[in-house]
Amino acid sequence: CLVGGRGVDADVPQGLSLISAAAVGGLEFASNWLGEWFLAGQYGLPKDPSRAAYWFAKVVDGASLSLDGAACPRVRGHRERAAERLSLLSAICTPAGPEEALPECIKGEAGGNHWVGRA
Repeated sequence: CLVGGRGVDADVPQGLSLISAAAVGGLEFASNWLGEWFLAGQYGLPKDPSRAAYWFAKVVDGASLSLDGAACPRVRGHRERAAERLSLLSAICTPAGPEEALPECIKGEAGGNHWVGRA
């Protein structure tokens, strides 16, 4: 994982770019990770419950695709955990919209130069 430096040297900006592209493309694990990282304020992302809620909602609503298949216990665990977090977050915020949900460096703000959303 480029973001956490597991198995390779960490490259947080590139890792966030790849995870964000995967989440935008609909992959469940990536949506779940962005939700977790925004909730905790990890890897240089702001602690942002509204953005976290957006990504958890993608997992819970089935808008994300699972590489492992819905019957996989690990996938069910992601969905259950995302549902729990979304339930707690719904008491304090509404989910961000898709335009606000991506990290700034991915949206091209703050000098970002990553390829998400570009041909």
